[in-house]
Amino acid sequence: MRVWARWAAASAALLMAAGAAAADLRLADGWARASGPAETATEAYVEITPDAPLRLVGARSPWAAEVRVLAPGGALRLPAGRTTALAPGGPRLRLDGLRWQVRDGDVIPVSLVFEDADGRRFVRHFGAAGR
Repeated sequence: MRVWARWAAASAALLMAAGAAAADLRLADGWARASGPAETATEAYVEITPDAPLRLVGARSPWAAEVRVLAPGGALRLPAGRTTALAPGGPRLRLDGLRWQVRDGDVIPVSLVFEDADGRRFVRHFGAAGR
């Protein structure tokens, strides 16, 4: 029983540390451009509001072979308490090597990789509605 208690305590400590490392943030209004049957790429957009300063350093989706953050330097600084919109003509996500056509109403799962001020990385997910 002692081994189990130690394992449980260690697991709880890891979960608390992981929660402390991940800043709170809000992801809203995620959407993606619908693609044609022969298109192999599209773009996705979302509004990000972090509670603490963060950097968006990467992204991925099962719908694409590669997802790139299109921002200067490949990363996007996100100030605390301010909403940053990934939008057409500005910073955005590019999904290359589409595995499926994006149609109106599809919901494309996207995972965003953030980095906090201490260099710790964590992932948050959103659904980009095709339109």
